[in-house]
Amino acid sequence: MAPVFDDGNPTHPNSPAGVPGPQRRRARTIVSAAAAVTMTLVSCTSPSFLDGAGQSTTVVLDASGASGGSDDTSRTVTVPVYWTGSGDSTQQLFRESLTVQGSGTADPIDTAVQAMTQATPDEAEQRTLWRPVSGIGTSYTDDTITVDLPATAVSRHLERPQARLAIQQLTNTAVAAAIDAGLADPQSPPAVRILVDGAGDATVFGSYRVPDQVSYDEDSADNDVKTTSTGIQATGPTQG
Repeated sequence: MAPVFDDGNPTHPNSPAGVPGPQRRRARTIVSAAAAVTMTLVSCTSPSFLDGAGQSTTVVLDASGASGGSDDTSRTVTVPVYWTGSGDSTQQLFRESLTVQGSGTADPIDTAVQAMTQATPDEAEQRTLWRPVSGIGTSYTDDTITVDLPATAVSRHLERPQARLAIQQLTNTAVAAAIDAGLADPQSPPAVRILVDGAGDATVFGSYRVPDQVSYDEDSADNDVKTTSTGIQATGPTQG
């Protein structure tokens, strides 16, 4: 069953703590000859959800590595994907809505995470920190999303702040996909458990040990990342 997406839902948790009522998202619109894409700068203490359409180009996912083989059927859905964008000394998360063609049996979380690793952001200065993979396992039980990735997804080397940001990129993508599909309550976003080749407590990107569970827009003094009003900002060195 194809999910219904509503990025404009005012019940999404997009208001800063202590501020009642829905907040207007600060957005910028990038207009090209092909389409208009609305990109929203993420506030870590107040996850943002897009108002507007995604890319006009359909991203076709490679499902060749999926367990159980390829599926003869396909469907086209719109899913939220988070990208990273860097400045001189900061790195931030941005959200984009992508139109994706994938397996007819894939769940929206699986589809969004695959798109996060395989697709290309509309903005040249944005990117994904993950290697492209298609063999992803996802489940959602007891208010926890579990994402099982192959080791190739985390095989590149990243400095610890970037690796931490990559984990948040995946977490935000998975949770936003569940919320947009009506699988999760936007007022109580689920946590995400990340496995690598079926195992937890993994060290990813050669520098960062993944916590047992990661919260949506988590902020911790222990992970070299702090939240600001404009996004996730790395406090340690940021090397490519």
